[in-house]
Amino acid sequence: MRVVVLGAGAIGSLLGGMLAESHDVVLVGRRAHVEAIRRNGLRISGATRRKAKPRAVADISGLKSPDLLLVTVKAYDTVKTIRGASDIIGPRTTVLSLQNGITTLGLLEECVPRGRLIGGWTSHGATLERPGAIRHAGAGDTAIGELDGKPSARTEALARALTLTGIETALSSDIRREIWLKGLVNSAINPLTAIARCENGEIASNAGLSRVARQVCEEGSAVARASGFTIGAGEALRLTLKVARQTSCNRSSMLRDVERGRRTEIDYLNGAIAELAESHDIAAPVNYALASIMRVLSKH
Repeated sequence: MRVVVLGAGAIGSLLGGMLAESHDVVLVGRRAHVEAIRRNGLRISGATRRKAKPRAVADISGLKSPDLLLVTVKAYDTVKTIRGASDIIGPRTTVLSLQNGITTLGLLEECVPRGRLIGGWTSHGATLERPGAIRHAGAGDTAIGELDGKPSARTEALARALTLTGIETALSSDIRREIWLKGLVNSAINPLTAIARCENGEIASNAGLSRVARQVCEEGSAVARASGFTIGAGEALRLTLKVARQTSCNRSSMLRDVERGRRTEIDYLNGAIAELAESHDIAAPVNYALASIMRVLSKH
């Protein structure tokens, strides 16, 4: 299988590096990371230890249409990136998003040719330690599925391929709902770890942070239901605490973005919840507050 990974940061590099054991993988990432991989390969440490040798490029010029286009860019780069990759989305290319964000899949649907897109999510934790080296901070769950919920040969084959590389992947019959649920998990873990400057495990072990996470889930689940997705607050909180424990030593991507002075994905998580809450006339003060604080911290 020919695979192109758009957005070879921590998660993209982890998935691409593991797929490279058995498949032809090209990572598209930042120049320093790309050059380090070209020189020394991709080093993966932590929960997974291996040295992978995927191909790596800084842009997609000259690439052939892959069988799988794996999208792992930041939510705010989705439209620009996928439009820039339109020339390599061939008639047999499957586009799979494993991005953060409650509204990200909808952005892709507007840009990807009909029938080419499938949805997915993953709770694996990964950190880019330095160019050419990532740390798999904690194993999590992964699921993919057709947008209409129907089983298909391509999702079965892809789930099998990912599982064989060490990324155990389940098939979902309601991937849109699961992406919403994963969005609630990220909306609890990411901003709280960024504000408290702590690792993910603190969300489960600190009573105060757990209480705020519960409030995020309560508000978010009400907005999800108003948006057509039946998600209970208890279900969202249980998954949040599970992921926090699974990735207890991980520093969330939002925390790392704040530390490095980069833009965060807050507008596609708590910001999206707050905006949708307003449109449905639902109160969501905790999500609104977290989004407002994070916009100041990340200066956008």
